[in-house]
Amino acid sequence: MGIPIDIVDRMGNILPHPKADGDEIIAKTGANYTHVVPSKDMMNGLLRNIQAVPATIFVDKEGKIIGQVYLGARSQKDWQKIIDDLLAKEK
Repeated sequence: MGIPIDIVDRMGNILPHPKADGDEIIAKTGANYTHVVPSKDMMNGLLRNIQAVPATIFVDKEGKIIGQVYLGARSQKDWQKIIDDLLAKEK
């Protein structure tokens, strides 16, 4: 799931130009997964301290954050190790 935090202000208002830019990037890159426009509560809670993108957060089946916030891109091999380590801790 993608959460484009740069298309809303801290009050959760959608910013038209950044939203259009985000839509264009999604279309051009083929990022055809679910994208959620963050609410005011999300911006002032979970997303408040996100200072870089991409930022990746993993959650368990109850929606609880597991691991840390991972900043920046990673190779498939690096993501696989992170995911395997998280899964091992959940068992």
